[in-house]
Amino acid sequence: MNNTVFDKEKASLYSAVFNNPDGRKVVDDLINFVGYFGEGFATDPYSTSYNCGQRRVVTRILNLVGMIHAVDMVNELKERQMIDE
Repeated sequence: MNNTVFDKEKASLYSAVFNNPDGRKVVDDLINFVGYFGEGFATDPYSTSYNCGQRRVVTRILNLVGMIHAVDMVNELKERQMIDE
């Protein structure tokens, strides 16, 4: 199978799951849970590796959902965080 077709199929699946109000709530939770916008580095190299692994999973979801949708999701999250502060 052609990787481009396979990637488009994956992106379509991820988009179907995460590009709706409930899916966005899940992604928002994952972003907050892993501290996606925080500092990933720690004094312990194993903790740094663990943090980078968590961020990689969220990055994959955001990439497969699509950059336009990812930017929208990030902006919505930032707006909500500003309101909550």
